[in-house]
Amino acid sequence: FLRDPHSYEKVRASGGDKKSVLMRDLAYTLNWRPSVEQLPLGRRRIGLSFFRYYKYVNPNEEKDAKFVLEVESLIFQLLQNSNSVIYLFAFQGQAGNRDNEFAEYLRSTISKERIVVVSSSVSPRDHFDLISQMDICLGMRYHFVLFAVASAIPVVAIEYSVKVAREMELCALSQYGLALVDFSATKAMTLLAKASAD
Repeated sequence: FLRDPHSYEKVRASGGDKKSVLMRDLAYTLNWRPSVEQLPLGRRRIGLSFFRYYKYVNPNEEKDAKFVLEVESLIFQLLQNSNSVIYLFAFQGQAGNRDNEFAEYLRSTISKERIVVVSSSVSPRDHFDLISQMDICLGMRYHFVLFAVASAIPVVAIEYSVKVAREMELCALSQYGLALVDFSATKAMTLLAKASAD
């Protein structure tokens, strides 16, 4: 099973397995009953997912420092609405790009009361159930974006990889994609407002 037309055509053109089938990611076939309790109503729930690409994947100290400042600025702006609660979803721990570490840093420096960290140790099912309860989402991680799309939650994707950009394109949501190189708090806020209004 291949999850995008580009990969499918490449495999077929190279004489690959004739039994190749084009499908979306298997997360689209989820038919789970909720495994986590419903989050309290009455607060605007904003799901975010970040990792420090310029620290762990493509090291560049200057770009990493700028990225961290833009993420902090974005979260401060989102918390201007006193009714908002931020959920920071971590998908990789110490073995990956240390999403947990970055999420905990953001929570401890910005707001321990209004930021909740959803650890990478949480099961994929629980991640899905929690993301499906968000009012709006913005993030980098492929499965974070995928779970939001599968739950019909308005989402803005920070496209750090072609797989994230392709997913948004396949779902006819490219207008809500923001290339990582163009990421800023201002641009993210503009796209969140657009996604929320649409």
